[in-house]
Amino acid sequence: MALDSVPPICYNTSVIFFVTDNVTERSDALLPMERAASPRKHAMSIRPVLLAVLLCVSAVAHAETLTWEVAPRADDFVDSIGVCTHFSYSDTPYGKIYDTVKQRLADSGIRHVRDGYSVRTPDLWKDLGVRTSVLAEPKMGSLEKQLALWKSTPGMIGMIEGPNEPNLFWKRFGTQYKGEGWPKGVKLWQNELYAAVKADPIMAAVPVSSPTPIFDGPLEAAPLTSFDYMALHPYAGGNMPSTSCQWGGSAIRAAVQLLGHDNDLKPIVATECGYHNCIAGDAVLAGTQPGISETAGGRYFTRHFAEYWNAGFARTYVYEFVDEKDRPTDPEAHFGLLRLDASPKPAYTAISNMIALLSEGKWDAASLQWTRKPSTTAVALRVGIDGPATVHHTLLSRADGAFDLLLWNEVSSFDLRSRKDLSPLPASVTLRLGSSMGATLYRPLAGTSIQQEWKPATAIALNVPDEVVIVRLSAPLLNGIAPAAPAALKSATTATSAMLQWGCTGRIPAAYVVKRLGRTIATITPTADGSGTFTDTALTPGMGYPYSVVAVASNGIVSAPALVTARTPNQRADLIVKSVAWTPAQPKAGDEVQFSAVIANVGSEASPAITHGVAFAVDGKTVNWSDTSKDPLAPGETRALAANNGPAAKGTWTCTDGTFQVVAKVDDVNRIDESNKQNNSSKAILSTGSGSDLLVVAVHVDGAAMVGQPVKLIGTVRNAGRQSTPDGVTISCTFIATDGSGKKGGVGYGVLHRILAAGESVDVPIERPWVPTAAGTYFIVGVADDIDRIAETNEANNTSPSITVEVK
Repeated sequence: MALDSVPPICYNTSVIFFVTDNVTERSDALLPMERAASPRKHAMSIRPVLLAVLLCVSAVAHAETLTWEVAPRADDFVDSIGVCTHFSYSDTPYGKIYDTVKQRLADSGIRHVRDGYSVRTPDLWKDLGVRTSVLAEPKMGSLEKQLALWKSTPGMIGMIEGPNEPNLFWKRFGTQYKGEGWPKGVKLWQNELYAAVKADPIMAAVPVSSPTPIFDGPLEAAPLTSFDYMALHPYAGGNMPSTSCQWGGSAIRAAVQLLGHDNDLKPIVATECGYHNCIAGDAVLAGTQPGISETAGGRYFTRHFAEYWNAGFARTYVYEFVDEKDRPTDPEAHFGLLRLDASPKPAYTAISNMIALLSEGKWDAASLQWTRKPSTTAVALRVGIDGPATVHHTLLSRADGAFDLLLWNEVSSFDLRSRKDLSPLPASVTLRLGSSMGATLYRPLAGTSIQQEWKPATAIALNVPDEVVIVRLSAPLLNGIAPAAPAALKSATTATSAMLQWGCTGRIPAAYVVKRLGRTIATITPTADGSGTFTDTALTPGMGYPYSVVAVASNGIVSAPALVTARTPNQRADLIVKSVAWTPAQPKAGDEVQFSAVIANVGSEASPAITHGVAFAVDGKTVNWSDTSKDPLAPGETRALAANNGPAAKGTWTCTDGTFQVVAKVDDVNRIDESNKQNNSSKAILSTGSGSDLLVVAVHVDGAAMVGQPVKLIGTVRNAGRQSTPDGVTISCTFIATDGSGKKGGVGYGVLHRILAAGESVDVPIERPWVPTAAGTYFIVGVADDIDRIAETNEANNTSPSITVEVK
């Protein structure tokens, strides 16, 4: 499905040679953003013009190292660029100076915004051709009401996005759908949203993206598949752009976790990402995120869009377009590409100029259509880039046959410790070409004018800075017939790999290019008979991976793609906690207690060589953990682990008088991909002898028991312990009936919101009366605190003796 359906504009097909640095993952890689406010003003600094030198060398020099790269349309790259807005916020520049902000949006060339639906949504579409990816939440009205708004102006909606960071905001504001909060209510809403959009003949072609839970939210909501695109919020936390979109990083891992096991991967969009410019503070809505200077933003943002394109993101929405409030020390007030008065920051300037240089689309307000120059056939270029691994690039094609090569040095432009701009030296690069081409150099941060020109040659030497520069390579339009698509593409998989194999039915091509979910991952040289193979490794078990393979002819024309989805078998480790213990075994108040756990792998594969962490929590608060074990754990193997560290750099817990629930959770920070993440915890009760102890001393029936008639059950709950139950914790009694055949089932429960003192008893009536459906003899028991809200000195005595009830 195309990301936009009216009119269709192709989205990212990515390119070859996506190179990333080896970096340490940050725990704040996924951070939520809502309303932001005003920035400081920084003058844009212009660096010296790049030094570029023409080298006249033979066309055959280094020919063996040149690689065929497929070049998607430059206008498709432009169409992947989006920005978050808040046009319904009337007390911000979006409302106060709407006309100015709208004009800045028009001047930028950005075609996509992400926002809630507002009265500005159709206006932006009709006047500018700007589509909105609308957020869909229960708080915005019924599905019927929202659908009616979305389809009121056909074409204006580019995408419909599920709830925004619901495990943060639904919890914070008590949001529910049909009586359910996070995660059940979110899943219910998303499923109904997707079904409603796809059932509507006007909206069915508009793609729907997933909700965007953060932290452990994807695991809590899994499995969820009611969407066309996986939406992520992969903030870089002030680091280089490439650190936030790596396929081994936390953002992509979260997308896989939300889908659950045995499902196919779906295309990815980033609906929030980017940087703020507050150097004075790091506190954002969901944690900490360092800021960068406006100067560094001018270098990072163009790189940001190119890195995400290379990584296979169908669209990238940066947060956000304009600052909203005058709060100099608040990071949430400095995310804009524009300042509070709508004056441009360097990032806005660089993005706008990059779009102006690459765009081939034009908005026709009369026909409400985007038009662009006629497309050539899909093309590729034979190219080599000699330079350090930090030099990244994106290759694009133009309708007139030219190529636009984006180059940048992916190094840090800002020191997060000193909070100062860096001035890294440009990287020395030699660009080698398979045929002689003329070239021109552009620098978007400085403007749209030509910085350097070259006559046709096969090699260019230039210095590449830490910002995007564009080398436009002239080339004639290609003639000829496209090669045949790879034939009979098939796959064979293991738990962590996929081998692709295909044949050739026509002229043997010069190369094959393999893509996985929009990201180019390999260029393959055909065998003597024109066939090819490729093996992809380090995959996730129990997941479907979409691949495409194209053939590239010697004249650079590219075939139609051959497609296959390779599904890896769900063979994974599965870690559990078999038992929880502590030393001393019978602690008293003041003792230093060391917790330990025995973990086991009950899965079908060994766990990886990675930290097998176990966290220990007392009454819901993590007190310490074990992080010393890194060896694989074979299927069926067990291992004993003792706490060695904690939040206070302490491997023990100081005991106090009372009764406590101790929970041990293996792989508590989700380092290991398992077949089941719902069985990682085990709990035990630690008691010094003091505490509450609930039991149901009797169950009573109020009235006669008749088929089809309500029966009121009452359980008498007693606190046999030495301490009162905790304040604010519910006292409950669940009633379970067993019929004459031995079939057992819950028939209801009752709750009281009160403290139960030591030695006190209370009657807990069933909340909804039991209505028997058949006559006969039933044996009924009451169970106190069946879901363990309260840590008791004795958890084994919660069930009452049974009573016999004759139903007539």
